[in-house]
Amino acid sequence: MEHFSPKDKCDILLLGSGWISTFAVPGLVSKGFTVAATTRKATPDDKFDRIEFTFDDSLDIDREVEKLPKARTVVVVFPIRGSERTSKLVDAYTRLKGNSQWIQLGSSGIWGTNDDLVSPWIDRFTPPDITNERCIAEQEMLSLSTQERPTCVLNLAGLYGQERKPSNFLKRVQDKLETKGSVHFVHGVDVSRAILLLHEAFTPGQRWLLTDGRVHDWWNIALDKGEPGSIARVKVQALTRLLGIKALPRPICETIPRDSNDKSHCLIRALDSSHFWTHFDEAPLSGGLS
Repeated sequence: MEHFSPKDKCDILLLGSGWISTFAVPGLVSKGFTVAATTRKATPDDKFDRIEFTFDDSLDIDREVEKLPKARTVVVVFPIRGSERTSKLVDAYTRLKGNSQWIQLGSSGIWGTNDDLVSPWIDRFTPPDITNERCIAEQEMLSLSTQERPTCVLNLAGLYGQERKPSNFLKRVQDKLETKGSVHFVHGVDVSRAILLLHEAFTPGQRWLLTDGRVHDWWNIALDKGEPGSIARVKVQALTRLLGIKALPRPICETIPRDSNDKSHCLIRALDSSHFWTHFDEAPLSGGLS
């Protein structure tokens, strides 16, 4: 195996590491940090040694947490939904292992649609949908932040890298391209960098939004990544001619139009992650969707 997870203590613990670990583990280890990762069930062909850990209401949380090492920073990669589950996990770990920094990886989907907004721009200060189950759990994580046990949330745009290619995503939406506008991504390399930045200079009680710093247009992706003669390319060519759109990507609207016909001419949703990159005086490394 390429990496063995420490069982006693480590710098960073990835709970439910999954796809993220293919970038986070080698990226963090290369910087000299000790990293442990978990999985629900280990497999012989896994590149990384992972600790078997399951977060399930039907299981004894103390017994599961006892398997974990003591970490300076715990990164919750798996999604948590609803109330009380986050505090159950954090409280059990703190009681059995001691205080740590906590990062909850979340989704930009907590901002839902912006039909009620005037501006297309959404940033970390835009009020999320408080009825969203993941948002409820994330708010709980933020509420648990103390000086001894700081917490923060990192809301991620669509993940890509290695086998997760925008050209593959395109196949899933090509039948609905006429309704598609903007889409946002962040590369696994930049997620790994963000975890490291927070680990070294934690931001207690803060919610951050992470993208590759770009607002992508599904129609532009269709022309760029679609195969010649594919449904996606043919459909976008027809749409741009029909609507008189001279070039792609479409511009971001200054204000969100109320006429549904006007919404096809511009992008009505734009995620702004500049606060994160500016705070750490960094910039995303990847954004070309290759």
